[in-house]
Amino acid sequence: MGIAPLEKQLRNLDSFVDKVEADAESYTDEDWKSLNSEFEAMIYEIEENSENMTEEEKEQALNAIGKYYGICAKKGMESLIPFLKGFSDAFKDVD
Repeated sequence: MGIAPLEKQLRNLDSFVDKVEADAESYTDEDWKSLNSEFEAMIYEIEENSENMTEEEKEQALNAIGKYYGICAKKGMESLIPFLKGFSDAFKDVD
């Protein structure tokens, strides 16, 4: 039996954020633009399923999103945070 699509999306998001964190020091501005586009696409796909997500899945997504915001802030990219914040709104009801 295979992994459910949402579970796979959440695993991919976690892996993506972990890789960004590990390699953050080596990224150029162009790399960050590409990474942010990829992150946006991943979050969009997850948000499409947000109504069917368990509280644990929502929390997992929010943790990864928060970690990504933190990496961006650490790299001095605070201007991206308001833009990216819109992608976490689908998960705002998580305690």
